[in-house]
Amino acid sequence: MGNAGPVPDGGGRGGGGFDSDPTLTVSPPSPYNLGNVSSAVATSFALTLKNSGRGSIQVSGVNFSSGEWSSTDVFPFSYTTTHALNLKLTPASPGAKTVVITINNDGTITQVKYTINANAVDPATSGIAHVVPLDPTLPVGQMPTTKVDTTGGTSVGVENKGAAPFNITAAAINVGGTWFVLTPAGALPVTKNFGDPPTFFPIAFTPDDLGVFSGNLRFTTNLLAPQNVIDVPLSGLSVPFFAVSILDNANRVILLAFEGGEIKFIVTNVYDYQDVDSVLEFNGTLWNSPGSEKTIERLQVFYENIGVCEELKFDLTVLRPSMGDDHFDVVTKTIEIGTVLADSSDRSTYVDLTATGEIMFLTITRVKGTGPCALTAIIPHFADRGEKVENV
Repeated sequence: MGNAGPVPDGGGRGGGGFDSDPTLTVSPPSPYNLGNVSSAVATSFALTLKNSGRGSIQVSGVNFSSGEWSSTDVFPFSYTTTHALNLKLTPASPGAKTVVITINNDGTITQVKYTINANAVDPATSGIAHVVPLDPTLPVGQMPTTKVDTTGGTSVGVENKGAAPFNITAAAINVGGTWFVLTPAGALPVTKNFGDPPTFFPIAFTPDDLGVFSGNLRFTTNLLAPQNVIDVPLSGLSVPFFAVSILDNANRVILLAFEGGEIKFIVTNVYDYQDVDSVLEFNGTLWNSPGSEKTIERLQVFYENIGVCEELKFDLTVLRPSMGDDHFDVVTKTIEIGTVLADSSDRSTYVDLTATGEIMFLTITRVKGTGPCALTAIIPHFADRGEKVENV
């Protein structure tokens, strides 16, 4: 259909957990673009330090290649999973700003280098174009998960952080126009003054296939370069049944049931992945047909990359009641999903769970203390049913 489809991360594995040395990584990936900032005041922001191994990491300090950049943290500090590194840019003058920071780690890796770029604009003489999401829980340009062949979407807003007004002269989808459609919020051009609320531009997302779709929204302004063109990457995930997260980080579980042939679900906030296992059990008509034998070959697991979940366990129990109560089989597989980039991208992987039977029960467990997890869809793959030929 023209889209790249889900991105398998190759992170599936069988068996139990594993041990690895502490490894410091930084999110988002380097180089990081801070965008347009004011040259008159300091801009504070944070990076996320992660540990892709086991054990503790101690950060003794951070060095900066430019004196305009600093950290507000107190060193040294240590962490085992994630830690916010608080930074600040105090521009001495307008213009392009680049810094290479060196994070000093007293663990197995002594130093990690990371690049940050920004464009400092004088707010007294120029406008500062700043993009914002309509839904603060989603990154700018990220669509809510959407059922295939239906329409979802969100909005991207533009506001002015500078004193001088500027005009948005054009807005268009220049990549991914097959699936993303822009409806401008009013006539263009539109003037943005300091203090005005954001002008939001609605984007409809209509996927025609399963998987991950990407695009780009481009704003054109009358500001000087590089603010004359503002690109906003777009991303959306299409799923086959319903657009909800099954397991979402530390605090969501979906309880599924069938009523009148329709899927019902209840959202509860009861889980803490550091202290208890997060467990999901579900069973539907596809899995429950006594006397009708079926073979499941594997599961396709869709998820959002919010970090490394080291132990996601799948327990498949298969029963054959027509042959007696004691005819059953249990297949267990543990995989790792996600990467240290934690870039919120939509991905998928496969779990090989080959088993044959009449009734199948599946339990998914995100083992406590093994990292964040955000599953968005589960698709079972069954073998084609053919004629049974005796003694062949």
